[in-house]
Order: sequence, then structure tokens, then C-alpha cells
Amino acid sequence: MKVKIEHIMQELKEKDAILICQMGKVGSSTVADSLKALELNVPILHFHHLTYKTLELLEKKRINAKRPVSKHLSISRAVLAAIEKGYDVKKWKIISLTREPIARSISVFFHHINKRFPDFNVNLYSSSEKIEFLVTKFLKSSLHNLPLTWFDQNIKQAFNIDVFSDNFDKKIKYKIYKGNHPDLLVLRLENINECAEPAIKDFLGIDNFSIIKSNIGSEKKYSRIYQNFLDSVKLPESYIEKMYSSRYAEYFYSQEELEEFKTKWSKQDKVV
Repeated sequence: MKVKIEHIMQELKEKDAILICQMGKVGSSTVADSLKALELNVPILHFHHLTYKTLELLEKKRINAKRPVSKHLSISRAVLAAIEKGYDVKKWKIISLTREPIARSISVFFHHINKRFPDFNVNLYSSSEKIEFLVTKFLKSSLHNLPLTWFDQNIKQAFNIDVFSDNFDKKIKYKIYKGNHPDLLVLRLENINECAEPAIKDFLGIDNFSIIKSNIGSEKKYSRIYQNFLDSVKLPESYIEKMYSSRYAEYFYSQEELEEFKTKWSKQDKVV
């Protein structure tokens, strides 16, 4: 891991870089793979965390499970070390994505379904009783606060860019934030097909960017259970209200959009 980190740090020292840094399950693999396909002559680094506390916790879990430290964690370590050494005087370009918090938390919950339930298989968990069981486990999980605090704990802390200090344009679905050294682009996963191309052109000056979809939950082995869950789940009103009255949700999404999300997860009929 040490050699890998040093190699990444050397790249960050010598070249401007594109850093794709965001919470998990917000479509970042799609953006990373789409940029790498263009074969740009710059490092493109894809990772999720920018706090040592989180890295140490995740590394410990992997070591206890006798799993190697992931590439994402190594990149996070390298970027944090480069910041400490002042390498961010290079004009890094940071891309981050956002996703409405309940859909994002459900996606994370299913992404790790086999770890959560070692006996998991599609046939065993297909019944309505098992779906209700999964809903209960989902609500009791520790997934829900992360999207509400991620930008403050990572982007603001590492790069001193406060995304909440300015208005997010809910019509064009993305925003560019000018930092002292790095600049930041934030775009919404829900609108990635319509806004990624103009956002990347605006931010990076790239004319031939196009989306290559990857790491999609609906194409995973658990896709049938995942879809059954989405179709049948009815979440508590108190939970829905907590998530959509958060600063995070109200910043990135309009009130009309939030009402649509609420209707979806409460399984209420839409008011015409």
C-alpha cells in the first residue's frame, strides 16, 4: 500500500488532476469510467472519503476480515497526504455527485446485502415477509445520516469549500464552486443523463464527453429483490420527514421534487 500511495502522491505533485470524490452509490463509477474512456493525459482518481477517522475505521474492518486495503482507500490516503504537503496548489478539479438521501441509503443497503445477511439468496428473500424484514433492518441501520453530513465532513474539511454557502441551481441540476486552489463540480445523479455533458464541458472544457453507465444496482445479482423492495416498501412518515427536511435535501432539491419523493416512499396517491 505504501508504494501505491507514494506513486499516487507523485502524480498529484507533478500534474493537475481530476478527483472524483463523493459518498458511495451516487453514480460516481459512471462518471469516472466515462472520463477514463477519453484517455485524457491527467490522473483521474476516484474515491469516497477524506477523513482519517473514517479511513482508519474502514481499514481496520478490512484487516479484521482478512481483506486487502481497497484502491479507493489508498487513493484517499494519498490525497490527504498530498493536501498536508501542499500539493493542492496544483489546479485540481474535483467532481462530486449527489443523490436524494433515501434512494441512496437503500442502494447502499443492498450493495452490501450479502455481508449483512450471510444466508442471503434471491429465492429465500423474495417473500413479502422477508421484504418487511429487510425494511425493518434497513430502518435500524446506520446508513441514514451519512448523506446529510458528507459534504461538511469531507469536502469542506479537506478543501474549505462550503457547498451550502451558495445557492444550488435546481434548474440546470449542477453547480461549479470556485475554491482557493481546487474547483468543485457537483451534479445530481437523478439528472445525470441530461446534465453531465454540459456540466463536464462547462467545468473541464471537454466537448466529447458522454456517459458510460457502470455499477448499476438494477443489474446486480440482487436486482430482483432490490426491485421488489422498491416497489413494495412503505417507509414511516417520521423517517421520510427527517430525511427530506434536512438542509442537504432542501439544498439540492426543490420542494416540488421533495414532495414527489415523499409520495413515492409513503406509497400515497399523487395529488392531481
